[in-house]
Amino acid sequence: MKITYVSALGEGDGECVSLANRFDCYVIAQDSDYFCYYLVRGYIPFNSMDMDQILRGVGSLTVQLYHMDSLLRQFAGLQPSTLALACCICGNDHVNRDLTQSILNHLVRRVYISEKFERSDSIQIKYLYASMQWMRQFDCFDSALQQSCQLINSRSEQVYLQNKLRATVQSYLRPPDILINQFSSSNNSNLPTDSYFVRRAQIYSQARNMGDSQNIAQIDGNLLSIISKGAHQIPRFLCDALCNLRLSSSFIDILIHRRFICKAHIETENKPSIYECAIPLLLPCFAILLRWDNEYIDPVIYIHHRVRNQLERCHYPLRRYLNNVPGLDEIQSMSRDNRRNFVRTYLESPNKPYGQWNQIDSDYHFWLMIIRYWYIKRGRQPVFLYAVIVCLIKTVFLRTDYESKLVEEQIRSISLAFGDNGNRLRNFPDVLQQLNAMDNEVVNNNVFDNSIVYELNCLQTIY
Repeated sequence: MKITYVSALGEGDGECVSLANRFDCYVIAQDSDYFCYYLVRGYIPFNSMDMDQILRGVGSLTVQLYHMDSLLRQFAGLQPSTLALACCICGNDHVNRDLTQSILNHLVRRVYISEKFERSDSIQIKYLYASMQWMRQFDCFDSALQQSCQLINSRSEQVYLQNKLRATVQSYLRPPDILINQFSSSNNSNLPTDSYFVRRAQIYSQARNMGDSQNIAQIDGNLLSIISKGAHQIPRFLCDALCNLRLSSSFIDILIHRRFICKAHIETENKPSIYECAIPLLLPCFAILLRWDNEYIDPVIYIHHRVRNQLERCHYPLRRYLNNVPGLDEIQSMSRDNRRNFVRTYLESPNKPYGQWNQIDSDYHFWLMIIRYWYIKRGRQPVFLYAVIVCLIKTVFLRTDYESKLVEEQIRSISLAFGDNGNRLRNFPDVLQQLNAMDNEVVNNNVFDNSIVYELNCLQTIY
């Protein structure tokens, strides 16, 4: 769809605010933090959008637009800084409410709560309303911060909380402004496709009297602040790959926290996690990162995935991989053959079948190795293997000549007969019926059987 995209290496909220203000855009999201940022255009919560208008063919969307100026008019005396402070006292990702609970209890007792909010079932609304009313009396942020923290008895806790709240409020008032440099640089192939963003980014750079070399230097300077667990600076090529979304941002989690959180998919409770077959493929990749970070004494990664019906934190030692993986700095210069051999080793793909694939375009060798690995590990009926192989063949046809109706007719005319003892489905009249067989088994029984989706999700996680 040619949508310009970029990934933040850390928290993305502030970067979204900076980009929206530089590019004169709205922010559409579902995050209460955006009520605390000053957005020139404003903030549109996702759940306020009337998406049915798209289905009706209407050329516009009805939304609710929030702007901080409207809120400040309703609460005369409130300022952007004291609004952010009120929200932080109520608790957020950076300030635990346990630290501010005594302040909130005092404010609820002291500040008049209107009858409308008194009847509210939400204690969060009462806290927020009381905090905002409390902040209206102060002319400046420092006075509001000092008076609020004095409601805590312990002097040491007052000092700690003051520093914590000051830093958090500053993150709302002065959001990071790093990613815009990616738009004016030619390093990110995902970004220069939209001339509007490029032009606005260049205007911004020119206003700051920054050339390309200075932009790059600023990006490099910001990257220096990202330090691994082993106290190393993240390599520039790795950061670029993360910003470009060629790599998942989870790699930062691995380098800093030694953890990987598996994404949720459709699962079957009485079966193993769909990541069970995929995790052995992740471990040598993680070993490359830990080897680069000089983690030799106790190289361990923690992977969060489902165990029975709970999300568990599972421990995986990596010592046995360290001497068998390439260095992180060697990956970019590895030949295609060496990369293929590395992948084939961990997909347990022997050389003999690989030699028989010479007549198949090398673009599909990777998929064939994955399918073989999945089929052997999962041990399911051949119909699963047939369905996936035929889907792959159909994809090749459509990729070769995706505009030709003749291709679809050619695929329809193929017929397959299955004689395996383990396969209960035989003699399909055409490929399309064979492809739909598993879906029909789900739909016609009037009972959703997620075992089919489960198996294909296992294949997807391996990929």
